[in-house]
Amino acid sequence: MDLRTGGIEWTFRTDGYKMYARKYFQEDDRLFVANIGALIPNGSAMLKMYAQLRAVFSQPVLLGRKILFASNDGTLYCLE
Repeated sequence: MDLRTGGIEWTFRTDGYKMYARKYFQEDDRLFVANIGALIPNGSAMLKMYAQLRAVFSQPVLLGRKILFASNDGTLYCLE
């Protein structure tokens, strides 16, 4: 994110996100699909969505020119 403008500079998509994003989100990724209430009727379904998308909730760590973060499936990512 550009701290001056608030614009998104780049994004990272997990493999799970690539496989399941269209199930939950519209093409522009900004809004849920129209039937989201049927897909996620309760907290258990919400957790299932996070698991399928392999969501990233961790705070990233900067290490030199590398950024490290983990997804909720236990995968540790390191991007340069």
